[in-house]
Amino acid sequence: MIFSIFVILHMQHIYIHDRLFHIGGAEAVLFDLIRDQAKKDKLSWNIIIYTLFSDKTYINIDDHNIPIITALPWWINAIFVYFSSPHELHLPENDIIFSEENIERSTEYIWKAKHRLNIWNQVCMTVLNWLRSVIFSIFMKIFDYRNLIIFSPTLCRLLWNKVEHEDIKTVTISSFASVKNCIPQGKIFNFPVTLYLHSPMQYIWGNYDEYIKKMSLWQKIIFKPFVSHLRKRDSKNRHYDYVLCNSRYTLACAKHLYTKRQSKTSFGNAHIQYPRINKLFHSSPVSSEIKEYYVYVWRLVKFVRETDLIIRLANEVHIPLLVVWSWPDEDELKALAWDTVHFVGHVSDIQEKIDIMSKSRGLINLTKESCGIATMEALALWVPVLWYNAWATPEFVNTSNGILAETKNMEHLIEKFRAFHTAHWDRKMIKKKFLATLSN
Repeated sequence: MIFSIFVILHMQHIYIHDRLFHIGGAEAVLFDLIRDQAKKDKLSWNIIIYTLFSDKTYINIDDHNIPIITALPWWINAIFVYFSSPHELHLPENDIIFSEENIERSTEYIWKAKHRLNIWNQVCMTVLNWLRSVIFSIFMKIFDYRNLIIFSPTLCRLLWNKVEHEDIKTVTISSFASVKNCIPQGKIFNFPVTLYLHSPMQYIWGNYDEYIKKMSLWQKIIFKPFVSHLRKRDSKNRHYDYVLCNSRYTLACAKHLYTKRQSKTSFGNAHIQYPRINKLFHSSPVSSEIKEYYVYVWRLVKFVRETDLIIRLANEVHIPLLVVWSWPDEDELKALAWDTVHFVGHVSDIQEKIDIMSKSRGLINLTKESCGIATMEALALWVPVLWYNAWATPEFVNTSNGILAETKNMEHLIEKFRAFHTAHWDRKMIKKKFLATLSN
């Protein structure tokens, strides 16, 4: 009896997430799932997070350090972390390759020797710095974590091989890409498995055409042959005891992709559970000081976030735009921006983020969202949004709280922005409609 209680107390709640690298909306949802489990299991925080790739070995949640285990061996993971992280390459500018001590100190030739030495040093350092930057750029492209997409089936198998050695009490999978497929096909376990689906693997399904257009030639050559295999693997039936989706769109998309391909599926009884946003967003009053700037609050990614398109729009209409985030395409995007676009960086302080968003004239988002946590935060702060009309957009945005762009054509976007800019928004109605959406 005592032994049985001891075993139960030491069984682990396993959480599986695609990656833990620069905490965003999906990670915030993961942490809320962990908090919910901790409230149920009051005796201990026996929790481990498994992920394909991470720049952390643990994460602190409510003063508890949760260990993180990656599918990649630590040294390979470290290489990807280093070259995927936002940092500048600091190169020496005034290194002396040949010391003046090696020059014969003849008073007759000393000035000429120094002059020749300085020119030679400058030429050598220019060439050396160029070679360093080129080599570093090549390694950054090779070891970009996004290149791990094609290896996701292997990484998922490696991850599950590590998971199954634990004394498992529950497994919760938080998936926006491939880790929904880490559990073996068709196997039923003696512990409950919950799937929280942020989104299907959109880079092989709904977003495939857009991904391909933005890939470089060598990326297309490598990625395209793997797509059919990734789709086939993603379509295979896996058993989940409970399935939660972050929006009506995600639920409908999952049923469309998976139930039509399998006679047995776990998605028939799936439920919607919208992500929670911080209570401070709900309790903040409508701002009495509306300034002239607009905001963009997401990772700086050209690939799916359309950050480059938003910056070009801001350039065209000459509006003050605050870009609130950083990494991974920050340098390229800064090069596109004109003087009305300001990069604030990542804002980790909730109150500072609220102040920036609540005082803005509006939030701009032109990506396809399966939910859109930043948009939910804006609407909770009484802030209107300019959003792209696709996927989960109609669940949150209508004519009372924003304007929808139907295409990503620049002329159309300019027209929609001007309508957005000149509209008179009832900010109290914005929040009222948003709360009604969450309660339905």
